[in-house]
Amino acid sequence: MSNLRTIDRATGVIRVALLLAGALSAATLTLLAATDLGPRALIVEAFVFDVAWLTAAGISIYFARTREGGRTVLESWQLVARRVIPGSVRHFFLLELTGLRALAGTILRRQPIVPAAATPVHPRRGVDAFLIAMIVVVAIEAAVVELVVPWLQLRLIIHVFEAYAIIFVLGQMFVPRQFPHYVTRDELVLRSGTREIARIPLRNISAAAKQLDTSVTSNEVRGGVLRLPMRGECTHALRLRTPHEVTLPGWTCEVRAQVTEIRLATESDLTGLTG
Repeated sequence: MSNLRTIDRATGVIRVALLLAGALSAATLTLLAATDLGPRALIVEAFVFDVAWLTAAGISIYFARTREGGRTVLESWQLVARRVIPGSVRHFFLLELTGLRALAGTILRRQPIVPAAATPVHPRRGVDAFLIAMIVVVAIEAAVVELVVPWLQLRLIIHVFEAYAIIFVLGQMFVPRQFPHYVTRDELVLRSGTREIARIPLRNISAAAKQLDTSVTSNEVRGGVLRLPMRGECTHALRLRTPHEVTLPGWTCEVRAQVTEIRLATESDLTGLTG
């Protein structure tokens, strides 16, 4: 296994650059609030931007010349990003992108995103009460801000974040519709948004039956059972002949486990889904 000295050096440089750029940007934004120092602050901010892209370009050239471990420039940057950006931030960013794609697909009335020869496992119909409650809370908060916050600029900034929060929540509501589980000729493919959790060979499914399970409200692996609920319940149970490994995305790290049973929520009839 090749060492990662090139990646380590680049990661260290980027961490220092981010700290300095963040501190300098915060100072310049403060200066922007002062009318007489505004132009100078903009010049400093432009300098920060120049240093940032020149640093990125320099590191890219360094990657291209060293090609440590035979990695391309893009692969090297991906390794650096995994080290610099916390796992929870990467997870949230992926949730945002997936939600926006799902919302856009729903508005444009696109069909669920599954392979051409696959059959989608349709999610349960209805509205998630928790997500609707979040939207109501954001709406109430917007009204309170209008009554309490006296500064127009601050109110506008808060309302922008509130509007984006509603868009984010709506996107999460439509993710299961646009990116459902699906069945191919040989496999049941389980997904969490755009990420695959597992590919279960149909021949490994020994029994499939309707079964109501309200024990969890979010994706979970426990006691050899993978639960993928919607609105706090699972509607079907699939029992496996042999244990199968699943990979469940998380905020800080992925959870890998061997499972012998899968419980999920769907409007589709999976009772005949056996190999």
